[in-house]
This record gives sequence, structure tokens and C-alpha cells, in this order.
Amino acid sequence: MKRTGLIWLLLAGIMAAGVFVGCKSNPEPVEPEEIVPEVTPPEIPLVPITQEIIERVIKNGKDIKSFQYYISASITLEKEKQAELVKINNRGEGMLQKTFIRIQIEEGTKGVLKNNSGVVTGYGLEICFDEDDKKTLLFRKNSKGTQFDLVHTAGAESIVYGGERYQVRMGENNPHLLIRYKEEINSQPAVQRVMGRSISPVKE
Repeated sequence: MKRTGLIWLLLAGIMAAGVFVGCKSNPEPVEPEEIVPEVTPPEIPLVPITQEIIERVIKNGKDIKSFQYYISASITLEKEKQAELVKINNRGEGMLQKTFIRIQIEEGTKGVLKNNSGVVTGYGLEICFDEDDKKTLLFRKNSKGTQFDLVHTAGAESIVYGGERYQVRMGENNPHLLIRYKEEINSQPAVQRVMGRSISPVKE
């Protein structure tokens, strides 16, 4: 009797073990990783570079050559190359073909300052918008110092670019130089507390 009970106990244990092995626990759900969107800082506005800005930058020991410069309006430079004789027909008539060189600098084109010595001498800011360092445009501050305008020959509307003279075509407003610049007021000013001052004792 005891032997039979032991056998049943063993069989019950084996069956229970099989049931336990056969049942698999469900895995816990994995929460998706939260994606934090990248915050792009607001773009600093384009403003005309002024004599006041230049003086502030120099006063703080910075170099205005570190600025990225932009042109405020589009301009087109054009010049005529030497005419070439193309052909003479059987009637003895010749045909000349004129070739023009046209350079376009679009509004917002980036440029770099090549020489900042002109700020001290009053010559102006020499800006290069081309990969060729010799191809520069000169900008000089206006009478009020509120911006630096493109320098060109008045009346003839010509300009020297890369050592050659071009006719310049532009809109009604003379192009000037822009930079990205803004002024901020610190919301936590430096506070200096005045403790007061006592009078000196008077000797009797």
C-alpha cells in the first residue's frame, strides 16, 4: 500500500513538472524609447554692419574678419571681350561675333573680409565672394555710418573686379553689407549692494 502511494506520488510530481515546463510566461512588453526632437536655435537676423558695431567688436578685442558677410541685393557685372573674326562668306562679307563675360552675384551671397586695415584708414571693407582672392568688391560706410555701401564709379556705373573693369547692373538701391548680429540684455544684471557709510568721529 505504501509502495503504491509512493508510485502515485512520483507520477503526480512528474506530471506537475511537465505542466510547469510546458507553460511559458509571457514576456513583459517593452516600451518604445522616447525620441526627443532636436531643437534648432533661432537664426540670428541679418542686419547692416555699421560703424558702431565695428567699434564695439574692436573694443571687445574681437576681429571683424570673423563675421560671415552677405550682400543685400543682386548685382551683375558685364564686360565685352575682344571681338573675333568668325568667317568671310563667298561674297566677301565678314561676320564679327562679340562675346560678353557676365558675372552674377545674387542677393544673400556669402563673402569674407580680406583686409580689415581699411576700417582704420577709412578705405572701406574689401569683401571676396569668389574663390579667387583677387576678385573682391569694396564697400564703404555712408555719410551717417549706418551701413557700408558698394563702391562704384558714379555715372558710368562701372567697377573694377579682379583687375578688370566691368559695367555694373543693379536695382534701385545700392547694395550694402549684411551680417548676422543681435544685441541681448542679460535678465540677471550684476547687482552691487551699497552698504552705506558712517561719518568719521569728530575730535573735541
